[in-house]
Amino acid sequence: IVATLLIIKEGPQEISRIANDAIKTLDSTELIPVLNQTIKDPWLRTISIQLLTTTGDKEAINILRPYLMGNDQKLKLDIAEALVELKCKDGIPVLIDFLKSNLETNRIIAFTSLKKATFLTFNYKIWEEKEKREQSVMLWEEWWKTNEPIFVFK
Repeated sequence: IVATLLIIKEGPQEISRIANDAIKTLDSTELIPVLNQTIKDPWLRTISIQLLTTTGDKEAINILRPYLMGNDQKLKLDIAEALVELKCKDGIPVLIDFLKSNLETNRIIAFTSLKKATFLTFNYKIWEEKEKREQSVMLWEEWWKTNEPIFVFK
């Protein structure tokens, strides 16, 4: 499995696609324990998170959730995005925090994921001035404070 992950990450595009398709045929009970180990490797982390997400297995949530507590901002954003894709509410407040990021790419990822999960925008504009974005972020935060207990993914 690890060799296949390396091929997916670094192999020629066609071979990488074939390897990716092949690994998705594995049973999640075989795949998840390996991904639980490979997620610790910075070189394999992104592909491991993506594959954990594609399993749709709730065990993936238990593996991903602890990584929200770390200091690695890129990892935290990737994990929050994956958790929301797995319909785990723990990722939503983290994504809302990333709407405040100084990095445009972080804001794009966070907003896209939030919009897809909630169908809301609160008139947030990724490229607006910081002050205008902060107004929208306050609306996101207020909404989450009110709706967290009753929020259900569609």
